[in-house]
Amino acid sequence: MLPKLKHRSVLIVDNDANIVRLLQMQLQAVDGDLVLHEVQAFTDPQAALACAGTQGFDAVISDYRMPVMDGVAFLQAFAVLQPRCARLMLSGFSDTEAVLRMVDEAAIHRFIPKPWSRPELLALLGEAVASVGGAVAPKRHALPRPTATTLRTSPLLAELPDAVLERLATVAHWEGYNATETLVQQDEQPSAVYFVISGYVKVMRGNLQPNQTKAQSAVDRRLRLRPPVMLALLGPGDVAGEVALWLNSSGSPSIVALTPCQVIRFASVDLVACVQQYPLFALAVARKMALRLSDADHQIELMRGDLEGRIHAIVRQCRSIGLDVDRWLTKAEIARMVGATRVAVSQVMSRMSQAAPSAHKTPRSSQAKA
Repeated sequence: MLPKLKHRSVLIVDNDANIVRLLQMQLQAVDGDLVLHEVQAFTDPQAALACAGTQGFDAVISDYRMPVMDGVAFLQAFAVLQPRCARLMLSGFSDTEAVLRMVDEAAIHRFIPKPWSRPELLALLGEAVASVGGAVAPKRHALPRPTATTLRTSPLLAELPDAVLERLATVAHWEGYNATETLVQQDEQPSAVYFVISGYVKVMRGNLQPNQTKAQSAVDRRLRLRPPVMLALLGPGDVAGEVALWLNSSGSPSIVALTPCQVIRFASVDLVACVQQYPLFALAVARKMALRLSDADHQIELMRGDLEGRIHAIVRQCRSIGLDVDRWLTKAEIARMVGATRVAVSQVMSRMSQAAPSAHKTPRSSQAKA
C-alpha cells in the first residue's frame, strides 16, 4: 500500500524575486516526494500579512533583510495572526550572527543559511512543522550532510579557509535532538565535539538516571544519589564537548538537549587536526574557552548574593542568550543552579512575577496623579 501523500501550505516572503522563484521551484513535488507543497509567494511583507489574515498556512519562510520590513518584524507580526504556524528565516552568511541573536524575538523555529540545497530546505521545513505540531522525531535523527555554508553559521568554524570547510563538510554529521535527549553521557571517553546550530543544550554533572541497584559502599551510595547539577547553558554559536577533548579525559559531564536543537558533530580527531594546522582556528578556540571561563567567574561572583539576586542573575543570563526561562527551565533546575531548594525558588519567583506588573503600573499611576 502506497503511503498517503501529505499536503503542506507554505507562505514565502522575499523582496528578491529570484529567491522567490528558486524556493517555489525547490518546493515543487518530484517523484518520490511524500509531501505536496502548496505555495503562496510575495515580495511585499505587507501583502503577505494581508494574505495571512485570510488564509491559514503550515509554514512561513521569510528573508531576513528586506527594505520596508525586516524578517524579524515580519515574523513577529505573522506570529500574532498565526501562532501555530512554523516560522523559518533565510539569511546570507554576513547576517548569521545578527539573526542568531534575534531568533528568540520572533520565535523562529528554524534558520536557513544561504545558499542552501533542496534536501536541506525540505529537512528544515519538515522539522519546523513537526516541532510546532508536537510530532516526536526519533532520537539523534540525521539531517542532510551539511555544506560549507552551513558550517560557517558557527563563528568558530567561520575562521577556517573555504577549502578546509569543504573538507570538513565531508566528515561532519548534522543531527537533531528533541528536548531531554542526551548527546553525551557523563564519563564517556571523548570522541566528538558538538557545534550548536539552533536550540539550547545544558552541560550537566551528576546522576541523570539514578541506578536502582544496591550501592556497594557509603561513597558509592552518595555518588548514586547525587542530584544532577547544571554547569552551563549553551545556545547557537556555542561549542560543547571541547573541554574533555583537550584534556583527553573520560571524566566528562553529560550534554543534554534542553530544547529541540540541531548540532553539527565532528570526530575529535578532525578538530584536533584543524587546530594543529590552522593558527587562526586555534586562536578562535582559545578565545571561546577563555570567554567560557570568564563567564563562569562572573557567575560565581553573582552567586555570592542573596537568593533573589542569584535567581535574577540566572534569569538575565538565560535571556541574554535568547532562552525562554518560563518554558524550558523547571524550578528544580533553577534551584540546582543557584544552590537552593525548589520550594524556596518557587516562592521567590512567585514574588518576582507578582512584583513585575506593579512595577509597570507605578509610572502610569504616578503620571496620572501628576
